[in-house]
Amino acid sequence: MNLPSLHPDDLPPSSWTEQDATLRRKLGEAVSRYFYESCDGVTQAMLLNCEWHFAITARALTLVINCADEAVNQRLKNYVVAIANRLKPFSKRATILICPRDGETQEIRVDEISVS
Repeated sequence: MNLPSLHPDDLPPSSWTEQDATLRRKLGEAVSRYFYESCDGVTQAMLLNCEWHFAITARALTLVINCADEAVNQRLKNYVVAIANRLKPFSKRATILICPRDGETQEIRVDEISVS
């Protein structure tokens, strides 16, 4: 990978400090709270039936949703456009990972689906 020459102050740190970890955790909590609050009641109820969290990296925001059973998994897939619509203001390159208990994980990029 060919990186442009940047001033050392503009480069990411070579190692993470405890403060970096704390800031990253707080960012994840804030994004989770604002995302959940932006969802309608039906989507909020559906998310309450799943385990979900955000994985945040410098390049992408990923919503990881672990489904309890196949019925929740199918219902979640019906709401993926609504979820993407709420996720897009946070990052146009966001990804949704739907992880069923028994089955294959489905990765959906927000910019790949029709968001209205």
